[in-house]
Amino acid sequence: MNFNAHILKKYKGFDLDAEFSFKGNRAAILGASGSGKTMTLRSVAGILTPDAGRISYAERVLYDSEKKINIKPRDRHVGYMFQSYALFPTMTVAENIACGVRNREEKKTLVPELMDRFDLSALAGRKPKELSGGQQQRVALARIVASRPDILLLDEPFSALDSSVRDTVEREMEDFLETYPGLLILVTHNRDEAFRLAHEVAVIDRGRVAACGDRDEVFAHPVTVAAARLSGCKNYSKARVSGNTCILTDWNIEIPLDGQKKDFDMVGYRAHDFLPVWDAADPRPGLPVKVHRISETEFERQIYIDAPDGSLVTWSVQRDLMAKIEREGMPVKLCIAPEKVLFLQEE
Repeated sequence: MNFNAHILKKYKGFDLDAEFSFKGNRAAILGASGSGKTMTLRSVAGILTPDAGRISYAERVLYDSEKKINIKPRDRHVGYMFQSYALFPTMTVAENIACGVRNREEKKTLVPELMDRFDLSALAGRKPKELSGGQQQRVALARIVASRPDILLLDEPFSALDSSVRDTVEREMEDFLETYPGLLILVTHNRDEAFRLAHEVAVIDRGRVAACGDRDEVFAHPVTVAAARLSGCKNYSKARVSGNTCILTDWNIEIPLDGQKKDFDMVGYRAHDFLPVWDAADPRPGLPVKVHRISETEFERQIYIDAPDGSLVTWSVQRDLMAKIEREGMPVKLCIAPEKVLFLQEE
């Protein structure tokens, strides 16, 4: 069941023009703070009315500016979980969940069923202030599921959680999604969350969709700088074509170029793909290793190299390579594997 959206909205100096579609049932909208992702999600829910555009799911039109269609939020069969969870503070867990049940006759059976499903039965009489962040999230999710939504919208669902519980709650969410029959749209700034919970991704940047499609394809082959950044790429250089050569102008490096690749003005290179070389006589071009600083964790080092243009290049060194550096010292240069270069458009 396809989901299609084209949302246009001007809001306090910000222009949103987001067009994207999903074919499956687990998707993410990935973007930095202020990129327009929450505005997009609220438009889908009907909380915010676009200036123009169209939103549809499974042949059901939720909004169409040309045809004057704008289904009310309560009739869209959409469940929206806010970052703050928006639980009613004076109500108990059971009462909060009951608010999501539309059919009064179902409340007696459905509320206990959902509390059991989300491991909340022992907390039925507690109020939100007596719950942990993870427990509050489970209550909010149970309340949404009680309304039997066709589309489940999650707005940064893990941002309010401490890192110590985030992984556990995320695993619980994965378990729930295995049995959820509708469409999930997750909004997040965290690429790892998007990768683990979604099969399709739309990358949004400054109100525009920079990439959309299969998760693995979007992450492996981004076509814009914005999409590459959100996929985890840390290193960029301006680039130009000269014959069958790509000149990385910021790094003073030339690499062979596939003749079909012409439409780019930047290149990206992932921090873990550099090829360290200890032999000064090696003819391959590369970045001279001039260490600016080193950041270290238990399993990885981030080594920041001074590039020719004055910027910093990040080299991620895994644990197995750390031992060689300890024995032989820093390499003389970092070479680039041409097949791993990302050819990008800046805008």
